[in-house]
Amino acid sequence: MPRFNLADLPPHYRQQAEQQLGLPAAANDPEFKPLRRKYGNVPVEVDGRKFPSKAQSHRHQELRLAVATGAIFGFVSEVSVLLPGGVRMRLDELVNEPVAYPCEQCGHHNMCPTLVLEDTKGVITAAWEVKRKALEAALGVKVRIIHTGRRKGI
Repeated sequence: MPRFNLADLPPHYRQQAEQQLGLPAAANDPEFKPLRRKYGNVPVEVDGRKFPSKAQSHRHQELRLAVATGAIFGFVSEVSVLLPGGVRMRLDELVNEPVAYPCEQCGHHNMCPTLVLEDTKGVITAAWEVKRKALEAALGVKVRIIHTGRRKGI
């Protein structure tokens, strides 16, 4: 039970508290303005699934279409990887792509599944670049960046 009444707070703090507590916004409150997110992303819900940004929801839809057409074998969303030093990195997608390679005996091109890590970014920060390089060095894989915005602090 709260020790104070939210209505007693100044409008800016009341708005913050309502958003953090997940309370519905006062639609008739003329002073209510939704807070801007740190990197300007807009959370969306598509097919009953919540995404932190429009770019990630668009990429997810593209991958679903690619699976349906047979362009890729499949994908897994929101992959969490533990890096050396105990740092955890969350990537948006793990894509199972077919890559053609020639057979050594007959020369025919066979399809070999290849795992590709993807991350959709609106803003690429220096901290994320450090994590990406550590991941690539630790696992020996490349991270594909689906870049939709700008670079910050690099």
